[in-house]
Formats: sequence, structure tokens, C-alpha cells
Amino acid sequence: MNWEALGALAEIVGAIAVVATLVYLAIQVRHSKILLEENKKISLGHAFQSRAALRVQAAHEFMDPTWVAIRVKLYGGFSGMLPASLEENFEKLSDAEKFQVMSYCEAIVNSIDNVLYQRELGLMNEVDVVALESHIVEQSALWNLSRCHVPRRVAEVYERKGRAGDV
Repeated sequence: MNWEALGALAEIVGAIAVVATLVYLAIQVRHSKILLEENKKISLGHAFQSRAALRVQAAHEFMDPTWVAIRVKLYGGFSGMLPASLEENFEKLSDAEKFQVMSYCEAIVNSIDNVLYQRELGLMNEVDVVALESHIVEQSALWNLSRCHVPRRVAEVYERKGRAGDV
């Protein structure tokens, strides 16, 4: 066997190795894509589970008789809607009650910020986000009164929706 034949054989072996490598890489990319989709489903499930657990925990905490009494004072009854006299009602609360309202607002605002972050990651249903954006606009007066910190994402939604009157 001469050098030319050896060179041709090496080229054939090299070409086969390149094709085998490409097939292997295609299989690996396909497998990685499947794993990525599965991980996205798992993340989505965890996100929904976390939101459900938070709602259950919040409902339990907000049934505390002290908190119920504060909400009745603040809202002026059972309506659940923010009254026109919200600022007046807030000022009538004791400092301890105001602090409890601020803590409630902080918890809600941070939960909303988390949901907005999940939307950025593609883990949120847009219908839920639209409802959440309405809640941001409705509750912003209470957040301002209680002087709770409003994260950037939540503030941006308020600026876009609340000021534009889109909700």
C-alpha cells in the first residue's frame, strides 16, 4: 500500500468520524431539548404549587381576628373594595394596626413581584397577569398610604396601567 492509498483511506475514516460525530451531536441536542422542555414543565408546576401554597397561607393568616378587625376598620365594612374614605380610615388606625397593614402590603407586593418575575421567565398565564395588573392599580392607594416598598416591576406595571387608565 502506497502513501496515496493510505491518505485516501485516512480521508474516508476521517469523513466517517465527522458524520458519526454529527449524528452523535444531533442526538445529544435532541435529548437536551427534551430535558429542557421537561424542566420547564417541572418549573411551571413548582410555580403554580408555590402560588397555591401562598394563597392558602395568606387566607389562613388573614383570618386572624385582629387582622379581620383592622380590615373592617380600614375598608369601612365587608365590601372588600377600597372606600373613598381610605385615607381617613387609615389615619384612625393605631400605630400597631398601621404597621400590620404595612406588613400585609409588603407581603402582597413581594408576592406580586414574584409573579411578574415568573412572567418574565415564561412561567405565567397572561390571563392571570392581566387580573394581577388590575389588582396592582386597585391596591396602589393602600400601598402608598402604608408606605410599603414597591419593587421596580410592580411600580412599572402601575406606571403603565394605572396612569394610562387601561384597567
